[in-house]
Amino acid sequence: MKNHLFLKQILILGVTAFFVMGVYIIFSNQTYRIGYPLDDAWIHQTFARNLVHYRQFAYSQGVPSAGSTAPLWTFLLSLGYLFTGNNYTWTMILGWASLVTLGWLGEGIFARITDRYDSRIPWVGLLLMLEWHFVWAAASGMETLILADISLGILLILLGKKIRWFVVGILIGLGIWIRPDALMLVGPVIVILIITISQRKAGGKDAGWLILGAILLFIPYLLFNHSISGNFWPNTFFAKQLEYQEILQLPLLTRVWTVFQQHIVGMGILLLPGLFYRIWVSCRNKEWRLLTFVIWWAGFLLVYAMRLPVGYQHGRYEIPVMPFFLIVSGSGVYAIWRLCQNRRIPRILSTAWVLAIIIINTAFYWLGARTYATDVAIIESEMVDTAKWINANTPQESVIAAHDIGALGFFGERQILDLAGLISPVVLPVIRDETGLLILIQKSDVDFLMTFPSWYPAITSKLTAIHISGGVFSPSNGGDNMTVYKINTK
Repeated sequence: MKNHLFLKQILILGVTAFFVMGVYIIFSNQTYRIGYPLDDAWIHQTFARNLVHYRQFAYSQGVPSAGSTAPLWTFLLSLGYLFTGNNYTWTMILGWASLVTLGWLGEGIFARITDRYDSRIPWVGLLLMLEWHFVWAAASGMETLILADISLGILLILLGKKIRWFVVGILIGLGIWIRPDALMLVGPVIVILIITISQRKAGGKDAGWLILGAILLFIPYLLFNHSISGNFWPNTFFAKQLEYQEILQLPLLTRVWTVFQQHIVGMGILLLPGLFYRIWVSCRNKEWRLLTFVIWWAGFLLVYAMRLPVGYQHGRYEIPVMPFFLIVSGSGVYAIWRLCQNRRIPRILSTAWVLAIIIINTAFYWLGARTYATDVAIIESEMVDTAKWINANTPQESVIAAHDIGALGFFGERQILDLAGLISPVVLPVIRDETGLLILIQKSDVDFLMTFPSWYPAITSKLTAIHISGGVFSPSNGGDNMTVYKINTK
């Protein structure tokens, strides 16, 4: 019976994920063409393609690089290149699988932390899969949702009666291969292990299994990065923090708001009372495991507020913890709704509240489809089209300085100096110094610069533009056109 219910729920979630992602893809195709909504997706595609073609973890042939924050995602993407040169379908299948997993795990956690919730239809999972951030992430070509899945998977195991600590350790190790952010899961896991030991439900043997599971994958991750770059962490671990270090001068509360605000763009704003109520109930009932993950969620946002306080691309760095926020908040809303069923006015008001959450979530899903289509159109008309122009109109031996490098790496097929420092660590000391960058560009025998003029005004004002993309989507959304400049180094 349980297997039948599981298969039924997976079928419902799978079909729903297919359609909700399909709508976003159709919107993007009708707006301009299909693609990815951010340039970083092309970075992963370039690493994945080169891994298959050249048998190297390299962005450019013959130049090994630790510029990928998510090597496991790269490995998964590379499977598609074993069979076809067009990896878009395979990438969307991976995104679909991550979205289905998110819905299933969300449903399981909600049922485990919520009294008197038992439904054959995975309503909570469906609601999560309609949340526009998650559909956007599933169709983005990025690893974002996999980290969310791993986090929820660990929580689901830790909420069970019999905890498989070795599996928890393995999941932490896998998470780090997806993104270094998964290292923050160590905190709540250790706290829950200590609590479990104090309750005499675990012992030293369980701690050993946890450590063994984690180091089996964590140590190879460190050695993998060190063998490529000489550092134990990927280049992006340092580059992103240096690129946005000026934002760290803002007040801490401003930075916290920056990383939190995407949580409430959509149904999250209506779920906030449920979060506070659920935390209060958990404190009263001493639900230490759940409360430990509440602290992890808040700590995750705080770490980003202190180290990388950016909310661009719809909060993609914060999306991995959004499902936890929505599930816990939703359980609080459900509990309040149950309490209101015995009196007429509270029942009407609470039911209206729940319906409003569903309506808002659905409305933002459709708004998100337009947002996704616009994001894809900007990347395709600016980054991709310009990279193809470079491929067709510059000598093959040319060196291109660029920011961003994703589409350029995939379509341009030229040697690249990455001004964001992801694959060019030599840039890091001068990453925010335009004068220093121009000197580095000239010393590096760069032939062309590809960038948005507004990103490096002090540099581009001194150069001659030889190609402007002509895309209409970026200017209509407050940006400018990708431009190629000739570098005069002779």
